[in-house]
Amino acid sequence: MLNTIIAYLHRLGFNHKLNEFKNNYYSHPNYPSLLAITDSLNLVGIENVAANVPFNNINNLPNKFVAELVVNNKNDFFIIEKVDDEFFISNENFKRKQYSFQSLTVFWTGLILLVEENESPTTKENDSRYSNFILLAIIGLCLVLLKNNSFYTIVQLILSLTGLFLSLEINKSFFSGSKDIESKFCNYGNDFSCNDIIKSNTEIFKKHLSFVDLPILFFSFSFLLQVFFPNLIEIIGLLSLLSSPVILYSIYYQKFKAKKWCVLCLSVSFVIILNSILFLLNFNSPKVDFVDVFNVFFLMLIVYMFWKVIKKNILKNNDLQNQNNALLRFKRDKEIFEKLSKNVELNSANLNLIELGNENARNTIILFISPSCPHCHKAFKESIEIIEKFPEAYNLKIGFNVNVNNNENPFIDVVFIILRLHSSNGDYKNALIDWHIRNMEIEKWKEKWEMTVISTKNEIEEIKNQFNWCLQNDFHYAPVRVFNGFLLNENYDLKDVFYFVDD
Repeated sequence: MLNTIIAYLHRLGFNHKLNEFKNNYYSHPNYPSLLAITDSLNLVGIENVAANVPFNNINNLPNKFVAELVVNNKNDFFIIEKVDDEFFISNENFKRKQYSFQSLTVFWTGLILLVEENESPTTKENDSRYSNFILLAIIGLCLVLLKNNSFYTIVQLILSLTGLFLSLEINKSFFSGSKDIESKFCNYGNDFSCNDIIKSNTEIFKKHLSFVDLPILFFSFSFLLQVFFPNLIEIIGLLSLLSSPVILYSIYYQKFKAKKWCVLCLSVSFVIILNSILFLLNFNSPKVDFVDVFNVFFLMLIVYMFWKVIKKNILKNNDLQNQNNALLRFKRDKEIFEKLSKNVELNSANLNLIELGNENARNTIILFISPSCPHCHKAFKESIEIIEKFPEAYNLKIGFNVNVNNNENPFIDVVFIILRLHSSNGDYKNALIDWHIRNMEIEKWKEKWEMTVISTKNEIEEIKNQFNWCLQNDFHYAPVRVFNGFLLNENYDLKDVFYFVDD
C-alpha cells in the first residue's frame, strides 16, 4: 500500500514531503493502516479525504485517485487514472492496465483516498537523490579521458557507471525500512519483485559476503580501477568473464527458487555480460607485473573494507530507526497515554482562562504558563502552531502559574497587562505572541501595549485562583500542559496530541 501512496504523491507533485510523510507513517500507532496514511498526510500539511463512494459516482471523482479494489481475490490499493471513458489502474504489484467503466465495477469496494494536487510541484527530492551520482560520473569521466580517451575506455566507463547506478538502486531497496518500498524500476507486474530477491539476503561466504554486496563491490572497484590504474582496465573484463557462474546462479535462483524476477538484478547481469563481450572482442594479453597485482588486490581490499564499514553503519542506523519507530508507536497509542497520564479536572475550578482557539472544537489544549519561563515560550509557540494548522479540531486555553504575592518578580506586570487586554476585548493574542514567540524585551513590550499597570481586585483574585489550583494539584512548575483532561508529562511533546484526538 505504501508504495502505491508514494507513487500517487509523486504524480501530484509532493516529492519534497515524502521523507517526512514516511517517518510519520512508520511511527504512527496504527501502522500499517489507511488511518496511519491519512493522519501522516495531515501532519505534513497535505489535504486528503478518505471515504466510501458508490461506483455510480466514480465519474464525479478527480482524474487521479487511489481506491481499494479486489483483484485476484485480494484487496489492495491502486492508483486509478481516468482518461476520457477509460480507466487505467496500477500499483507496485500490478502492471498498468486499461478497463472500461463496466469492467471496473466488479473490482470496486468503494473505499477511496483523494489528495489535492500540489499547485507548486517540485522535484527537489529526486534531484538531490541523483545529483551526487551525476557529479561523480562527470568527475570520473574527466579523469579517465585525461589519461585515455579510446573508444574501449569510454564504453567501459559507461558500463561501470551504469552498473554503479544499478548497484545503488539495489542497496536502496535492501536498506529501505519496509518491504512495501519497492524500486520504481521493478513495477512490472506480479512476476517481478526486486524486494523478494534483494532482501532474501542470500549469503555466499557465511556472514562475510552476500549477493547484495557483489554489485556495489564490483562496480565500485571497476570505477576506481579506471580512475587510478587505467592501464589495468582489462582486469574488469576478465573479472566479468569469471563471474559467469554467479550470474547463472542468480538467474537460477530467481527462476526456480524465488519464482520472481528482479529487474535490477537482471540489469546488473546484463551489464556484466556486456563487459565480458567487450573484453573478448578487444582481448589483448595484458602485461602484468608484481606491482600491478599488488595494486589490484590492494584496491579490492580497500573497497571491501570501506563497504563493510558503510554497510554496518547503515544497518545499525536502520535498526535504531526501527526501534525508535516502535517506541513512538507505543508512546503515541491513545489508550496507553490515557492509562499512564494523570486525569486533570478543571470544570469545577471556575477558572477564567484565556481562550485562543475554536471554542466548539472537540479537542482542548490547556497551558498554565509563566512569563519568565523559557520552556513556556516553546509550549505556547507549539500550541499556536497546532491551532493554526488545524483550526477546526483544536481549542487552546491559557492560564498562569504565577505567585501574585511575589513582589520581586518583574514579570507580574506582563500577566496583569494580558489579563486587562483580555477583559477589555483587546488584542491579547498578539500580546502573548509578542512575548512568548517574538521574545520582545519587557520595556519595549510594555511600551507597545501601552497599558497602565494598575491591578484590579478581580485580576489579582483570578491569578491567585489559577496559582492555587496549580498548587492543589502539585503543579509546582511551568508550563503545565493538559490535553482533553489528561496531563502531558515530560515524556510527551505537544506534537503528540495529534494522536490522542477525540474524533
